Amino acid sequence: MLAVAVLAVLLVLGILSETFEVMLLPHRVSRRVRMVRVFFRLSWWVWSGLSVPRRPGRRQSYLAVYGPLSMVLLIITWAIGLFLGFGLLGPFIWDWTHIRTFQACSTRVD
Repeated sequence: MLAVAVLAVLLVLGILSETFEVMLLPHRVSRRVRMVRVFFRLSWWVWSGLSVPRRPGRRQSYLAVYGPLSMVLLIITWAIGLFLGFGLLGPFIWDWTHIRTFQACSTRVD
């Protein structure tokens, strides 16, 4: 149970730090492995692979849709990751607060 809670905290913190780096930092981040880089490389590979059989004029307009759509998909991916992280963390927090409440109630002497 504790391992799942640690994994959930790492997932939430990782997504929040990536979001901060992508949306708010005014300069490039020089880390070698980034979730955003993996997302864009994988999604571009799929998107450009689907555009191969198109005519040349239509192919450019098809590829031009990738930029805005990829940002929307990235935000959706972050949201799903945060839902998953907080969802995994929820039972651990519930058990911890339930135990703390039970201890506080059981130690009360009237």
